[in-house]
Amino acid sequence: MTRNRDLLIDTLLEPQTTATLDLQQWDTLIRQARASQLLVRLAAYLLESPQVEKVPSGPRAHLESILRLRDHQRSAVRNEVAHLLLACEQVSVPLVLLKGAAYEMADLPPGRCRIYSDLDLLVSRADIQTLETALMTHGWSSGHQSAYDQKYYRTWMHELPPMRHITRHSVIDVHHNLVPDTARMRPDPAKLLSARVACSKAPDVHVLCGEDMILHSAVHLFHDGEFDHALRDLFDIRDLVEHFMRSDDDWLALVDRAVALNLARPLHYALRYLQRLLRARIPAQTIAALRRHGPKGPWLALCDQMFERGLTGC
Repeated sequence: MTRNRDLLIDTLLEPQTTATLDLQQWDTLIRQARASQLLVRLAAYLLESPQVEKVPSGPRAHLESILRLRDHQRSAVRNEVAHLLLACEQVSVPLVLLKGAAYEMADLPPGRCRIYSDLDLLVSRADIQTLETALMTHGWSSGHQSAYDQKYYRTWMHELPPMRHITRHSVIDVHHNLVPDTARMRPDPAKLLSARVACSKAPDVHVLCGEDMILHSAVHLFHDGEFDHALRDLFDIRDLVEHFMRSDDDWLALVDRAVALNLARPLHYALRYLQRLLRARIPAQTIAALRRHGPKGPWLALCDQMFERGLTGC
């Protein structure tokens, strides 16, 4: 029998195993998925597949509810992106989305497995004040932050203070880099912006290239300091890897890109725990190429203990 600590991961990796769960195990599974912000992924796997017929009515109600919320939010994200595009076009600044909104607009696999709380975008530092002014004329404001918070964000962080729309209450985070200026491993944002790609169904909307999406997800997970939804983020990285990494050349390009952007260590962690926790197939040469960028000996053992405990919540 699957142990409670492994139940969520095992189910997401092999959804067909839910056919053998009793109601007590279903209760544990739903609770774990909700706490890990993976309930929508669980629902998508089970209700958008032949497995739907094997889901008991009680758990199904929770899963159907979260999918309705997801569908509503996906529509809301596309609506907000249209408003953001108007503000960006007003000042001739390209709209480059990050994370969840990027997955949605680019029709990437993680998009069907996310609940959205805010929208993130990347802009060059030279354009950030111009874009902030345009966003304010379109109804977004960061006025609820204290003077201390405003100064802290603008002096030390890689983003503006969060901006909330005065009527729709949508929240956007405007980034000029992926990590704070004080971080030891800091990518060149110009390289990220120059490699951006247009969304096929919305050519005026841009996202990071596939390699940079993977690297951003990795650095966000392992260097952002918040682990309450770490397992969700690891599954997102798994989706991105499976979608973009199709050949040995793709893997080689990913490693080269990580080194060029000074993000080889977070990529090392991401691929290591994809292997160890989510049974992902990573080429041996890729792991070997990244090993020298990670911790060694007892430090690696300590990282394994900390990260695996944080990722699994155990």
